[in-house]
Amino acid sequence: MANENFLSDFVSFKKFISTTLIIIIYAVGFIYITTKGISTIVENRYSFLGMGSDSSERLLAGLAIIVVGNLAWRIVCEAAIVIFRIHDSMTAIEKASQSDKQ
Repeated sequence: MANENFLSDFVSFKKFISTTLIIIIYAVGFIYITTKGISTIVENRYSFLGMGSDSSERLLAGLAIIVVGNLAWRIVCEAAIVIFRIHDSMTAIEKASQSDKQ
């Protein structure tokens, strides 16, 4: 019975899979941003804004990519999840109000 409800909710777009998908995309993005930050620290080929020749500049740029990049990525993903959580809350309120009327 619950499986039928899930399937009908899924097909009618009442149940979203986007929250789980956003979490997976966040993890992939986190790994990518962190890898790019580490490679900026380690490798000398990343030269942007005149940086790249001095190891301390590469260290600061890499740490900035890791910290600021991951923080910004987290905020973007959380904002997307909040939208879907609001929808879930509104759906729960709607179901509760319908059951109260019966």
